[in-house]
Amino acid sequence: MCYNTLFESFNKKVQRYFVDGLVTINETNGPKTYLIEIKPSKQTQPPKSKKYQKKATTIYEQKTYVQNRAKWDAAEKWAKKKGVEFKILTEKELGI
Repeated sequence: MCYNTLFESFNKKVQRYFVDGLVTINETNGPKTYLIEIKPSKQTQPPKSKKYQKKATTIYEQKTYVQNRAKWDAAEKWAKKKGVEFKILTEKELGI
């Protein structure tokens, strides 16, 4: 089952965004549901321009970060409306 939400991209089009999963975990105060997105930690932080980096690489990283933020903001709104929590997991949280 896919959970999707809509976001506005650079080209001002509304696009679909498919998150990685919906997980329900039994916690001490009852079950809790999370909307999960898995990303490399590098993509979850604003990119830093490096002295010897190509301009095209810098622009690509900036565009990727802004687009991811738009997706995550839309997913956060969708999750709040549905009564679930949106979480971004990286290799650090997953231990890989």
